[in-house]
Amino acid sequence: MPQEQLEVETQLKVGARIISRERHRMADQVRLLDLESEMVHERFTTNIAERLGETDVREDRHKSVISQYNETVQGTGAQSIYRDQPQDQEIVQFIGQHQLELGQHQLSITLIKQELQQNQETQQAPD
Repeated sequence: MPQEQLEVETQLKVGARIISRERHRMADQVRLLDLESEMVHERFTTNIAERLGETDVREDRHKSVISQYNETVQGTGAQSIYRDQPQDQEIVQFIGQHQLELGQHQLSITLIKQELQQNQETQQAPD
C-alpha cells in the first residue's frame, strides 16, 4: 500500500508540473494574442487616419473649386455662366463625390466604433 501511495503521489506531481507548464504556455499565447490585437488595432487606426486625411485634402480642393466658381460668377456676371458650364458640371461632380466620401467617412467611423466595441467586449469577456 505505501508503494502504491508513493506512485500515486509521483504521478500527481508529474501531472501538476505538466498542468503548470501548459498554464504558462497558454498565458504566453494569450499575451501574444493581446499584442497582436493591439498591433492590428494600431494599423487599423493608422489606416483610418490616413483615409480621413485624404478626405480632408479632397474637401479642401472642393472648397477651392467652389470658391473660384463663386468669384468667377460674381466677377463677370451672366456671360460667365455660359462659359463656365463645364466648371459648373465639375462642381456638381465634386459635390456628389464629396457627399459620397462623407458617407464613406461615416461608414468608416461606424466600423471603427463597432470594432472598438467588439475589442472591448472580447477583452472584458470572462475566460
